[in-house]
Amino acid sequence: MVWRNDALTLYHGTAASSADDIRAIGINLANAIRNRDFGRGFYTARSLTQAVQFANDTYRIMRALHVNNSRNHTNPVAAAVIELTVDRNVLGQLPTLAFVLPTDEWREFVMHCRNGGSHRPDGTNYDVVYGPVSTMYYTAWPNYEQLSFHSMSAITHLVLGSAPPLRGRPTL
Repeated sequence: MVWRNDALTLYHGTAASSADDIRAIGINLANAIRNRDFGRGFYTARSLTQAVQFANDTYRIMRALHVNNSRNHTNPVAAAVIELTVDRNVLGQLPTLAFVLPTDEWREFVMHCRNGGSHRPDGTNYDVVYGPVSTMYYTAWPNYEQLSFHSMSAITHLVLGSAPPLRGRPTL
């Protein structure tokens, strides 16, 4: 096999309404939840299976919120997965932080970001952060990884796939 340096395919698992918004108006970091593993960002996975899992989890959480407090939470209707691509050469030029393994430094960084901290001491963030997915107890989910985008300059390089999002009730 010959290495061709093709575009990197990524997947974003979410609820169908959010997938529709992304396809209609684009990715809006203001809608991103702040206290995630690497802070406020747009999170993707290289694995479709992992994205389906996250889409189903998001659907279940949103459905429970809707059922228990329907006035403040819309019905998510279905889970959805969006396919995106990014040019590897462009990705390689963005300010990036990468954690290959769940080290003590990774754990400290996740704790810091989940508490609302920025990536750098000067209050700025990396454009992209890569690393393991954390559990709520700051251990890594085996074989799960995430690539998160934290600036609009990075997000502008993401290209939505031409196919509509995969949709379904858990599981897709």
